[in-house]
Amino acid sequence: MSEAIHAVLFGGAGFIGSQLTRLLLERGYRVTVVSRSAASRKSTNSMLSYRSASVTQHDLIHEAIAGADFVFDLTMPFGGGPDWESFSNEVVGGARAIAESCLAHSVRRLIYTSSISALYLGGSRSVTEKEGPDSSPEERSLYGRGKIEAERALLKLHSSKKLPVVIVRPGVVVGPGSRVLHGALGDIVSDIHVFGYGSGTSPLPFVLVQDVASALFHAMITPEIEGLSFNLAGDVRPTARQYLEFIARHSLRNFQFHPRAVWRIQLREILLYAAKRCIRGRSAECASLRDPASLSMSAPIDCSLAKKLLGWQPVSDPDEFYKQAVLANLPPIPAGDLRLSA
Repeated sequence: MSEAIHAVLFGGAGFIGSQLTRLLLERGYRVTVVSRSAASRKSTNSMLSYRSASVTQHDLIHEAIAGADFVFDLTMPFGGGPDWESFSNEVVGGARAIAESCLAHSVRRLIYTSSISALYLGGSRSVTEKEGPDSSPEERSLYGRGKIEAERALLKLHSSKKLPVVIVRPGVVVGPGSRVLHGALGDIVSDIHVFGYGSGTSPLPFVLVQDVASALFHAMITPEIEGLSFNLAGDVRPTARQYLEFIARHSLRNFQFHPRAVWRIQLREILLYAAKRCIRGRSAECASLRDPASLSMSAPIDCSLAKKLLGWQPVSDPDEFYKQAVLANLPPIPAGDLRLSA
């Protein structure tokens, strides 16, 4: 039966999408990957095809969804411009266009990949799925605000037009093929220096890409979960300091973590905004002070709903986590390297 089921993946050529594509093909699903880069991709697998389209090309979106049973929206902002209006046209407008086409083609379910950037993660109180996205989107970065408003638009369509949508919010996604130094650790100012968001002592919501793909698959097949949102953070959650120490120990490089108080980051944003106002005038975007606090990710993320309803079981073994998150991405140290004799 599953051989006839057709899944369309917007953004399916990306980091998460590639893993999900492999999983769906292994389970016998027919997959169409829709992305900007699809024109350069070829497939010898009769169950896999590629279509080239951008989320701003609504007619091509509509054509790609025709005949789909399930649709995954894993799109990431591309370009978008420096202001909210142009960014919103791509992120929120693209999500809405995909959703409207899903309704028009009577798709069985749309699975939208949002982000923990849609949550407010400052403070210390645990953030559950019931919390919903940040209630102050206008005080967030363009990316965070885009994901918040996209979630709101999709849930509004769920309420008004019965859009069969499920929202997932992956945490800090790592795994084979990811960067060794993830941007969630802080501002990466050189090959070995990271200026943190806060003290670097809060457990970070890391999650392996294979676990995200698994959650997305179960969000597709689990019955009666339309309208729900799921947070996805793994069971192994090292702090920024611990993660960087592991990288340093196994790469034999002197990686350094530099803590920064959140108020200092906020002050920097204010000064940058003042400089932009001097150059651009009123067209400059207002400084986001809520974002630096959220970037510290001091608030624990609760994922119990995903585990309960989706049966999600992320990797819990630290050795396995580090093997996939770090060791798989570290280049081997060549024989004779001076680090081996230090």
